[in-house]
Amino acid sequence: MGETPHRIRQEDQGGRAIFYLEGEFDIYSSPDLKERLLEAIDGGCNEIIIDLTKVVYVDSTFLGAVVRAVKKTRGHRGKVGLVISDENIRRVFDITGLDRILLTYETNQEAQNGFDRGDKPIHT
Repeated sequence: MGETPHRIRQEDQGGRAIFYLEGEFDIYSSPDLKERLLEAIDGGCNEIIIDLTKVVYVDSTFLGAVVRAVKKTRGHRGKVGLVISDENIRRVFDITGLDRILLTYETNQEAQNGFDRGDKPIHT
């Protein structure tokens, strides 16, 4: 076993960072994402959008990275949103209950519009 195919592209928009992910995010690739998310938050981005439209697989280490980002943004009065188009990936968030602490959207534009209008997760 070794590294899994993945790609992370980051776009900063003032206090908002959008992460465009591709591939698989598991025990090998999720630490890279976690580090990038935390660096963005520490650098002043308190709104994080993670676009999963090109992601084919996530595991519990990915979920842990996202939860860590949620906790860190809350300390800065921020939030994390996910763009999820794949029903199997959406189901992971539904089953774990993470859909209640995260904002989820079907498109990147919906996510940005939701952040602009002040959407909040069910549980904050």
